[in-house]
Order: sequence, then C-alpha cells, then structure tokens
Amino acid sequence: MRKVFWPTPQHRPRHITPVRARPWWWIAVWLLLAVNGLAAEDATAAAPLTARYRVHVGGIAVLDATVRLDLTDRAYRIDVTAENGGFLAKILPWKTDSHSEGVRESGGLRPLRHRQSSVFREKPRSVALDYAADGALTATVLPPPQEDDRAPVPPDLQRGALDPLSAGLLALLAVGDGNACARTVPVFDGRRRYDLRFDPGGMRPLAASRYSIFSGVAQECRLSVIPIAGQAKSSSALTAFWRRDDDPSPRPAGPPTDLWLAPLLPGAPPLPVRMESDSAFGAVVIHLIGLTREGDPPRAIP
Repeated sequence: MRKVFWPTPQHRPRHITPVRARPWWWIAVWLLLAVNGLAAEDATAAAPLTARYRVHVGGIAVLDATVRLDLTDRAYRIDVTAENGGFLAKILPWKTDSHSEGVRESGGLRPLRHRQSSVFREKPRSVALDYAADGALTATVLPPPQEDDRAPVPPDLQRGALDPLSAGLLALLAVGDGNACARTVPVFDGRRRYDLRFDPGGMRPLAASRYSIFSGVAQECRLSVIPIAGQAKSSSALTAFWRRDDDPSPRPAGPPTDLWLAPLLPGAPPLPVRMESDSAFGAVVIHLIGLTREGDPPRAIP
C-alpha cells in the first residue's frame, strides 16, 4: 500500500478514500472560497487586506495563492492570483487570476463584474461575467462550452446566481454576523451552474505546525458542491452512475470539504485558517500562511 504523508499528521482528514482525479478548477474553487472569508473583516476598517494560502496535495506543497481584498460598507473587490510550482509546474503548469467586484446591499450582495483567466498546459481559458442592474447577465467564455465537452447553462438558471467569489463572501459574511454556517448559495462561474451548500460543524483545536500561522480552536463548516447544469459530460455520466433511478435529486460532486474559521484580527469576525478535502492524489490541505492588513505588522511563514 502506498504511504501518504500528511502536512499535519495529528489532523488527518476524515475523507481519505481516493476518488477520481478532479480537474484543477476544483482546487481553484476551494482557494476562492477560502479567501472569500477575508471579506468578513469589519467594513469600517477599510484598510486593504493581503493574504497568502498554500495548498498541499498528498503532503506536498503544490500551489500558492495571493489575495488582496478591498471592502467598504458599500462595495467590495477581491483579487486572487494562484500558481503552482516545483515539479508539478513542470508536468502540469497552471496559473489563474480572478477578480470580482460589486456592491453591498441590505440582505445581500450584487456583483457587477467577474473576471477569471487561467493557463493550463499552455492552453488559455477565460470567463467574463457582467451583471446588469435588472439582474441580466452577459457571459463571455473561452473556449465556448460546446468546445469544452459541456452543454451551455440555460439563461433562466444563470439568473440570480453569483460568481464564485461573491458567493463565498455572501455565505461567510453571515458567519461573521453571528449566524450559523448553514445556507445554500447558487453559483454560476461562466461554465457551470452549481450550489454551494454550507453545513455547520463543531469546534476543534488545531495544533501548532510549521505549515500555518494559526493554532488554536476553530469553528468547522462543511462545504458541498451540488452540480445543477453545465457539468462536463464525462463527470455527469459518473454522477448518474451512482444515483438510484427513483432518486433524481442533485448529489454532491465528490466528497465534502471541511473549512475551519477562527478569529485572527482585532475586531474582525472569524477568517478561514484551514481547508481539507480529498483527491485521487491524496489529501488536499490548504493552510493560511500569511496575513497583512495595511498599516499592521505582517504575519507569515516562509
């Protein structure tokens, strides 16, 4: 049996059964959800935040992400850059840049625009989403869904859904306001329509380690991705294989992801400090490795 080394052995993920290999956009979704929690910072302290996260797969560091957030009581902007390195970059080079901005309204968020571009094996991919005041959405996607082994998402399913960054922000702002980590948020990322389902967990101590700047008690939230439309035909067929004929309800795509939130900045709600899930290559663990609020001393590990 192949031996797997975990970044923190005392906190081995519960879900360790290998599943089929996920495309790299799944890791991007996990990262975007993690950094969205930074937007729960007190809007009155409008100083920009910069955070760094590191992704380990099967115990090996494969990806770093840098995040910059500007948040006020009326608007938000999130910029994310992620790129893999080391040996993985030589065999599966991947880089992505994402940006979302919008306005804060009573009871929710209204995105204005979302941009995402990536290069995987020297092949560029991009998404541009523009939101009109009446809720209409214009999506420009390259390559088009028809060339990407998937059917286009119907306009009626796009309407009312948020981009991935804004969706994660909406859910985690609720946690920061003292509400339970329990809600479902509709998402359209330009290619796929899915729901992000957040379920509450308990409190758990995270031990100090050289992989993260955080140690202490954190609140657990469990995240599941529920496919609705626009999934690749191959993944749709695999999902249907495991569904009973008498139960057509949507099922999660892959095992859930565990997200831990904890207070890090004075006067701020909990921020994401760790995420765990599984892949065919081993456990996927995302650590917070750096956090800076403009004007404050930085906290970071190399």
